[in-house]
Amino acid sequence: MQENKKVSEIHDPRTQGMYEFLFDLRDSTNKKIEMLIAYTIPFFFQFDAYEKKWEYIFAIPRIVPKQESMNRFRMIIEHNIGNIPSEVKNGIIDLVQNFLQSRDWHSDTHQQYTEMLKKLEP
Repeated sequence: MQENKKVSEIHDPRTQGMYEFLFDLRDSTNKKIEMLIAYTIPFFFQFDAYEKKWEYIFAIPRIVPKQESMNRFRMIIEHNIGNIPSEVKNGIIDLVQNFLQSRDWHSDTHQQYTEMLKKLEP
C-alpha cells in the first residue's frame, strides 16, 4: 500500500519530459523561473550530457538574490565534486574566494564554502 509514501518515492519526477520542459526555460528572464531552473535542472542526470553544463553552472551565482544563488552553486559543486574537470576547478575556487571576500559572512556560511574549497584542492 502506498498511502504513507511521498509522491517522489512513488514517481520519479526527473523524467525526460520534465527535463526538456525545464531545459527550455533555462534562459528565462523571469528571476523566479531562473532560480527554479537553477534549483532543479543541474540535478537531472540528463544535464550531465549538456555540452554547456559548466557555463550554465557558472552563470547561477549571477541570479538575484546572490546569496541564495551562491548557496545553490555550492550545492551543485558539492553534488559534482568527484566529476569536476581540472580546468574548471580554478574558476570555481576564484569565484568562491571572491564571494567570501565580498563581505563578512556568518561563520557557518564561511565554513561550508571553505570545506568545499578544500575538496577542490589537488
